[in-house]
Amino acid sequence: MKKSINLLLNILLIITIFSSCKKDNPDDQSDMRHVQINNIYETVSNDIFKTFLYGILAANDSLYRPNDSTNYRLNEPCISFNLSPFDTTTWPKTLLLSFPSGGCECTDGVIRAGDLSIEIQSPGLQSESKFLISLNNYSIESLPVSGYKKIYGTSGVGLSFLDTTSLQVTTPFPATQWSASHNIQFALGSSTHQEPGDDLFIYNGKATCLPITANDDLIYNATIIEAMQFINNCYWIGSGKIEIIPYNLSGRTVTYLDSCINQATITVNNENQIINF
Repeated sequence: MKKSINLLLNILLIITIFSSCKKDNPDDQSDMRHVQINNIYETVSNDIFKTFLYGILAANDSLYRPNDSTNYRLNEPCISFNLSPFDTTTWPKTLLLSFPSGGCECTDGVIRAGDLSIEIQSPGLQSESKFLISLNNYSIESLPVSGYKKIYGTSGVGLSFLDTTSLQVTTPFPATQWSASHNIQFALGSSTHQEPGDDLFIYNGKATCLPITANDDLIYNATIIEAMQFINNCYWIGSGKIEIIPYNLSGRTVTYLDSCINQATITVNNENQIINF
């Protein structure tokens, strides 16, 4: 009995010391690297998803509705579009979306470069559809991006997906590897084919970030606690709330504003500050 009590006291002591160390850490309120890194990854991940989605819609339009001028045609002069094999019977297929290697400012104002390759297992966007996205010399807003996405259709009605992602984005911070699992759902829009610009998506899920080099300070886990959103005509995250737990600091709650200004309120130990990313 005495040993059990001593063990319990030791555990409580360790927890108290650990909590105290976090509070006494001078970087606890000022170190926002984890928040900034996660914002970059979430934004890039959303952009790749949108490029994938409208590329797939354009591919299906080209195959099955070649004479229907009301359908979305991926009207983007920056993209070179190639679907192979180009027929309605052979599956799987590969859709290659290529941007100029030197970069090109697209109609939405975002600069993209390199190749985005999509393996398509079956036609359409039905339940259980499977897609594998890989990147080759790809960059968004001059940030080199490598990695992949695996996307699964989860609903035959509307548009909803399970998006599992592994990315490395070259940023001003030490190199990291970001892995995430998101449930993405189409939430609002007049017509994805005729007017994709007003499409609004919401998503939930979790992410983990690990340093590629020995730098434990950048380890964190992230959990979306209020559904986040992105809209097709805005590069930045629209609204939502995510909790980021660094390896050696207090949790950061990131509350995005319902707008396209790339800004959020960060809450640490019940104290708020606004960050412009």
